[in-house]
Amino acid sequence: MAVALPAVPRTVTFKAPFDLPGLAGPHRPGTYELRETRRALDLSWEAWQISLTLLLVDGGITQALDVSTADLDAALRLDRAAG
Repeated sequence: MAVALPAVPRTVTFKAPFDLPGLAGPHRPGTYELRETRRALDLSWEAWQISLTLLLVDGGITQALDVSTADLDAALRLDRAAG
């Protein structure tokens, strides 16, 4: 059985509208909560599966979006390049 560590919250900030897989279109800029969960894999060595959930708040509605590290990093790089 895999053991999960508590979700670690952190924030990410986008200064320009951004897009991620799973969004219907660009999302407004802002600072958003990102929850990282690590789950221990059942192997003979220490290994973890990391999942990221971005919490997008818009108009009082919160949307939880599962994102990959690669997609999030790419969106943040594009944001820095635009700013």
